[in-house]
Amino acid sequence: MESIKRFFKPKNIEERKEEKILKYFNLKILNDLIERYPQIIIGGSTALFLYGITLKRWEDGHSDYDVFLPYYIKLKESNELLDELKRNNKKDSQEITTQLVEMFKDETNLKSGNDYDYSIILYSRKIDIKIDPKQAYNEIQYNDITYKVVPLEQIIEAKLRYAREGNEKHKNDMNEILLRK
Repeated sequence: MESIKRFFKPKNIEERKEEKILKYFNLKILNDLIERYPQIIIGGSTALFLYGITLKRWEDGHSDYDVFLPYYIKLKESNELLDELKRNNKKDSQEITTQLVEMFKDETNLKSGNDYDYSIILYSRKIDIKIDPKQAYNEIQYNDITYKVVPLEQIIEAKLRYAREGNEKHKNDMNEILLRK
């Protein structure tokens, strides 16, 4: 296991863009989950962000979370955080969750076209989950919190595989990461 300390010092990113990116990932939700479920290993875009990689598409919308668990765990929302999110969110959290459930009520729509085992919705966020008791990880410290994160090489390999399979989002991500387009 490799331990990495990262302190966010944005380069060439205006403060406003940084705020949008932090809102995109809403680490408060992720922090709540890893505090209650320390077995969580973070993958996907959130892991890229924790490694210090930024993508333009993160300035709009919100992210799903890709997580690995060593065994099945029924993840649940914290009532405290759920109440706080409802108070701070312009749109009612229940309305957003209802829209997501409607959008993904067909299980084939809930899967992201990736190789994760299943997906759930918590805190109005889609979470893709893969069960893998042997998943390697690095530790990254960001804002005094230590995250277990999938190795960067594994994330890049998966993005390349998805891009080769025709996934436009992953193709665009790889172009931006490798070519800085």
